[in-house]
Amino acid sequence: MKQLKSLGLIILFLSVVLVLLVVRLLDKDLFKQEAEQAIKQSTAGQNLITRAELKNTGDFLFVNLSTDAADPESFENSVPIAFKHILDAENQKLFKESKSKIVLYSEDNSDATKAWVILSQMGFENVFLLQTEENGDVLKYKFQPDTKTGLE
Repeated sequence: MKQLKSLGLIILFLSVVLVLLVVRLLDKDLFKQEAEQAIKQSTAGQNLITRAELKNTGDFLFVNLSTDAADPESFENSVPIAFKHILDAENQKLFKESKSKIVLYSEDNSDATKAWVILSQMGFENVFLLQTEENGDVLKYKFQPDTKTGLE
């Protein structure tokens, strides 16, 4: 009787693990783009768009990731989305339905860069960063850990 109870617990545990594995494999929000592809795009500058290119090419969806609503960099038709809400369902729907290029900008360039990485990893292809003089070197350098120092 004890063996049947133990066997039942093992089967229950394995069933839970199997269900979690299936859910994980069917998860639609897994990254769709390889990290190396994102690194190549950023180091080549393919993810950047300049103000000159904004004037010369089609329509854009500007996404203001700044926390300050009175951002001096703000565009006329920009959509304010706080960085922490970039993955909300209504915002993802907005990005999916947008037929124009999505231009991300923020007063903090690291927020825009992180949002670009997240959205491009999720499979959004026309997402760009607004290039300013301040963010011209974003993700240009290869970061390596300092191997000369030990643990503190």
